[in-house]
Amino acid sequence: MPVEPKADPTTERIDGPTPNGGVASIAYFLDDDRQSVPRSRATQVEIVEVDAKGDIVFRTHGTLGKKP
Repeated sequence: MPVEPKADPTTERIDGPTPNGGVASIAYFLDDDRQSVPRSRATQVEIVEVDAKGDIVFRTHGTLGKKP
């Protein structure tokens, strides 16, 4: 049976309390042009904290550095 390649997601959701009062956070992996890319190619990340209704409570932007 062939081995499935490791997932390389363009987003990642983590359920649980967030620093700003949310119930979950979602990381969006982006390139230098702010286009969605797999995590392994990302140079930026936007983390969105959401409440129980799915409304955004906080956004954080970060730089991951250049990928080779």
